[in-house]
Amino acid sequence: MGKTKNNSSRRPSKWAALVTYVIALICLLAGLLIPLGNTEGFVLENMLAFQLPDAITKLVGIDLGFGAPLTDYSSTVNFCGLFSFDLGAALVLIYSLVTVAAIIGLIPVIASNRKKATALKTASVIECLALIPLLTLVLIQMRNYALLEGASGFSYALLIAFGGTLLMLIVQAFVYKKGSGLIKFILFLLSALAVFATIYPVASFIPVLGEILDGSLATGLYGAGGEGIMFLTILFSQAYPLEGEITAIILNVATLAVALIVLINLFLDIFGLGKRTKKFMLITNLVRYSLEVLAVLLMFIMTFFVEGVTTLNIMMIALLVIAIIQLVINIIRTVIFGKHKKKIHAKKETKDGETENEEKPLSKKEQKRLEKEEKKAAKEKEAEEKKAAKETKNVPVTEEIAEPAPLAEEQPTSYVVYTGPTDSFINKLSNTEKTEFFNVFLERNVVSIPNIPQYIPGGKNEKFFSAVFIYFGKIRDYVSDGLLNKLYEQINIM
Repeated sequence: MGKTKNNSSRRPSKWAALVTYVIALICLLAGLLIPLGNTEGFVLENMLAFQLPDAITKLVGIDLGFGAPLTDYSSTVNFCGLFSFDLGAALVLIYSLVTVAAIIGLIPVIASNRKKATALKTASVIECLALIPLLTLVLIQMRNYALLEGASGFSYALLIAFGGTLLMLIVQAFVYKKGSGLIKFILFLLSALAVFATIYPVASFIPVLGEILDGSLATGLYGAGGEGIMFLTILFSQAYPLEGEITAIILNVATLAVALIVLINLFLDIFGLGKRTKKFMLITNLVRYSLEVLAVLLMFIMTFFVEGVTTLNIMMIALLVIAIIQLVINIIRTVIFGKHKKKIHAKKETKDGETENEEKPLSKKEQKRLEKEEKKAAKEKEAEEKKAAKETKNVPVTEEIAEPAPLAEEQPTSYVVYTGPTDSFINKLSNTEKTEFFNVFLERNVVSIPNIPQYIPGGKNEKFFSAVFIYFGKIRDYVSDGLLNKLYEQINIM
């Protein structure tokens, strides 16, 4: 009787899952219905639900004839120049469909047995599914905020939906998984810091930190913190450039790999908050954190072989330390998990051996009692196997995709008169920038750049802009910020 009572007390109660799930559902609905987008004004046009018809139009080309433009969330991507679609519109529609599924999922959560894990499983799966589009949209909004230096702002409705759902998933991990939930939360925080250090320029979000650590926030090729944005933007806006010196290409690819790996790890660590720890999960964690450590090491080593690249810097060291800590934590978890399984197996074998050694004859009454117990144990075992089979289903994962970078702000026009050759790109420059571009890239009397092809006014200059991207670190000290922004814009729209 004592054992039965103890096992029953360990079964998860549904009430915590029900309460947190209802709060998460309210946050998901708030993200759709509260008119708090990037645009000013508490008006109907800022409501995401009212922008859904335009999202459908952007994806399938069918004009429904009503609704508001999808201004805050629209984001067109072109993967390696192969195909183009509006990622933001797709994410908004997925978010809306998951919210509908969450409303339907409230039924099994309420109707489930209070001593079974049905409520928790349903809540965790739907919350993880909702966080796929929400996290991607938040990452895109952070990217826009960083590149536009805060001019774009954030959608508060989106932050309510994402923050509330993520918080409820974390609470469920602490309530139901105890110490394991705490470890998973720490891994999630480390992955979030890795993404922040790799993808985004820290100084854009924390200007004071940027001033204190002036020149020490680099993570890779350009010697500027958070250049992962630029690498992902190139990947999802045009054919990825693989030209120039082999060392620069390796560093280029390594930095892109680090950016992709840390993003994937962030998504997987969020899903881990809602999943039960199993051997397959631990092995997967060891593989992905090992890949992150190797990619960061390769990026760090290659910086010593590429001219004009910052080598030792705070953000790269922080990224490497984070990856090593995550790997060590999962090595320890895997060892402890293996020992725990061995103990359970040893106890089971001891119990089976003691049963086999019993030679005392049993009465008919005792034999009937044992037969009933065996049938009961067989039924319980069958139920446990069905339960384990359901728990081994994987939560679907999507790969985060970044959008093309928005145009940088136009620099003030100078009064310098430019009389050199022009074309569609040169016409976008101010008079001062035209003269600067002419001296650096046409006459080449400012700095030696033999690896960058000659720019031909009015000609096909795709290789020129790709080479500028690769040797960005070498020319940045000889070109003004305004001209650098115009070059970066041209790379994005090619």
